Amino acid sequence: MNRFHPLISILVTLILCLPGVLAQDTGKYYVYYDAGYTCNHFLTQKIEGNSADLDITEDWTDNPCAGLFSIRVEYKPESMLDSAAYIRRHQAVNTGISVGVDLRGAVTLRVGARGESGSEQVELFMRDGSGTEFSSGNLVLTRFWTFYEIALTGVSLDTVQEGLGIRFRNSNNPSGAVIYLDDITYEFEEIRFMLHSNATEYGPGDWFELEYDIVGPDSETGVDRDLYVLLEVGGMYWFWPGWTDELDFTHINTKEKYGCHAIMEFHWPELFESIDGICFWGALLDPVDSKLTGEVQKVCIAYRGTQGKYGEK
Repeated sequence: MNRFHPLISILVTLILCLPGVLAQDTGKYYVYYDAGYTCNHFLTQKIEGNSADLDITEDWTDNPCAGLFSIRVEYKPESMLDSAAYIRRHQAVNTGISVGVDLRGAVTLRVGARGESGSEQVELFMRDGSGTEFSSGNLVLTRFWTFYEIALTGVSLDTVQEGLGIRFRNSNNPSGAVIYLDDITYEFEEIRFMLHSNATEYGPGDWFELEYDIVGPDSETGVDRDLYVLLEVGGMYWFWPGWTDELDFTHINTKEKYGCHAIMEFHWPELFESIDGICFWGALLDPVDSKLTGEVQKVCIAYRGTQGKYGEK
C-alpha cells in the first residue's frame, strides 16, 4: 500500500550545507551523514527492480552536502523495467531478519539531494513496519543541494524497517540519471530516548550490541542525563552499572560514547545458554530530581531457536 504525502518542504541547501564539517551531538537520528559514520542507521542495502539498473557509491568525495562524502546513485535503465529503487533498511546482524526501529516522535524525514545535470526525476519514500509506503511523490531535482522533507503525521513509526527509499521511473528518466544524497535524518521536536539492538537472537559465540540514542531539539539533547538499564535474566533482575561482576560477562564495553549514541557490547557467557533469552529495560533520568525523562524502553533478545516473549520487542 502506498500513500502520497503532499506536505513537501523545500529548503535551499546553499545556506545549510557545510561540506567537510563533522556532525556534533545534535539529537538527530541519522540515516546517512558520512561514509562509515558511526551514527548512520538503516545500514543494509536493498534493491527493488533489476540491480543492474542501479550503481551505488556511498563514499563519493566530489561536492558533498555535509561531512566528507555523499551517496552517488546512477540509474541506467538497461533492463527496461518500469522502475528501480535503492532502499536503506534495518537488519539484525545475527539472523538476517529485517527488524523495525522505533522512531515514534519523529515529525519529518529530511533528505539532502541534487542532480548531476538538473531535471532528474525521483521519488523519495519510507515504509513503516506493515510495509505501507509514504512518498514525496515525483520530485524534479536541480544541480544544487536542496533539502526535501516528508511529513510523518499519521505514520506508524514504532517498527520502521525501511528508513529511506529512492525510486527512479523509466518513463521519467529514459536516458538514465545520476543523483547525489547526503545529510539524511529523522527530525524530532521533543526529546526521545531510544534503546535498540543489532540482533533479535543470540547463540554460542555471538556478539551483541545494545545501543541507545538521545534525539530531539538541540538545546535539550545536550543536557546531561543519567542512564539506567535493568537486565532481566530468567526472572531475575540486575541494574547497570554493577551487573558485570555478578554475571561474569566474557566481554562488555559499556557506554562508548559517539556523536549521537552510546553502545554496550556483549559476548554471551555460558549461563545464558540455559535460558530462553534476556530483556533489557532502559530509561533516562534527570540528574537533578531523578525523574524519568520520557518513556521506559524495552528490548528482548531470544536464544536462537526458542519462541515466546523473548522474541518480542
